[in-house]
Amino acid sequence: MKKIYLSIFFITFLLLLFGCSKRNSENIKEKQGIEENFGIQKYKKRYTKVRKKLIDIKSDYEKEAAKMKHKTNQKLSFQKCKFNSFPDIDKVFILETTSSDIGINESIRVIREWIKEIDEEKLDLEKELRDDSGTIGEPVRKNGHAYWPLVYDNMQKLKNGNSFYINTASCHVQMGRNGFYSMSDGTITKYLDADSFAVSDAMGENQEDIIKEGTVEEMEKESYELLSGNLTISNAVEIVKEYFKKGTPYPLVEGLTVDVPYAEVYRLRDKYGYGFLLRRKYKGIPFAWQDYGERSLTSSNVGKELDEDTKRAYVADDHVCAFVGQNEGERIEEIEEQTSVLSLCDAAETLEEKLAPELQISLSEVEFEYCPSKISEEQCVVVPVWMFDGLNQTDNRRVRIYVDALTGDITYYTYSFGEEDEAE
Repeated sequence: MKKIYLSIFFITFLLLLFGCSKRNSENIKEKQGIEENFGIQKYKKRYTKVRKKLIDIKSDYEKEAAKMKHKTNQKLSFQKCKFNSFPDIDKVFILETTSSDIGINESIRVIREWIKEIDEEKLDLEKELRDDSGTIGEPVRKNGHAYWPLVYDNMQKLKNGNSFYINTASCHVQMGRNGFYSMSDGTITKYLDADSFAVSDAMGENQEDIIKEGTVEEMEKESYELLSGNLTISNAVEIVKEYFKKGTPYPLVEGLTVDVPYAEVYRLRDKYGYGFLLRRKYKGIPFAWQDYGERSLTSSNVGKELDEDTKRAYVADDHVCAFVGQNEGERIEEIEEQTSVLSLCDAAETLEEKLAPELQISLSEVEFEYCPSKISEEQCVVVPVWMFDGLNQTDNRRVRIYVDALTGDITYYTYSFGEEDEAE
């Protein structure tokens, strides 16, 4: 079975921001903030007048969900839809997330500390630490592997430590802007006695034989024999949460936690391992997430791009052995606070009114979330949304739709899973 995160193919990406105005060039400064890059004041002027208090939305949520189950029209069907729980909140925020470069010495310091933690101090960083930013040279290929320039041989040429990495048969780590982007302590590669580097663990190349997958809620009581013995999926999820709570390597900002919505069970010879998809949760509200995949974007809006959480972690014994994905260490600032949003029914009515006629969707999941959009290389704006996911029955493709819970703006794209992509 081909892994989902390697096979998702995004067919279209249509970003519809109703009433959005272009920024005037005089507003663009050397260091742009959320006003210049996003237009927060113009955004606030588009707040819909049909919003309701969060406390009322929470109390009415199950009743509205039951109502939606029996509601049908030409565009939307909720008969087979799962309505995820509404968060226990009384306010939402518009958030700004920012990241910054990691210094050369700082990057070396945290990598050196990490190899001590996994008992790989024998590694000679002068011979193994490399930079794959592409700013100081191209890789040299040898025995099927790409070897980028060594950090210690090029210290005077480097501008930052964002792209430092180690990749050997015993371990792998890749630095990103906010901390580690990927890592493997070599547990899986060593057990398989694989003729490969440890990066294969982080990228899921040793976890292809998936025997079962589903939401954590569905699978949490199941138990399989890992390398260190039997472990339930629920206990493995707690291991994952605790691991990332400590930071990789930097601690999370106050109010931020890691949520684990999806699980996979894969074979490791006569044993098993778990793969988990991760996302952030801020003050009770989960972030929008998607799996890895090749994206083909076609957008009617310039200057804005969805940046859903995309991360995987692997547990093959009693700890997190490997992971890959965006780091949770970026800064988060609360820009705007609101106590009222679109209700579930009002968000669905907005969809019915504004979706293109050719879309006839059988919904499979609905959730209230935070959805990030990239407004610069180092910046995202994050707004509360209603997420609707389902199948477009006119072309048999999956559809992911976000309805902005403050303005009613709609963002959607279609995508395919698994073998469908290979047939394209």
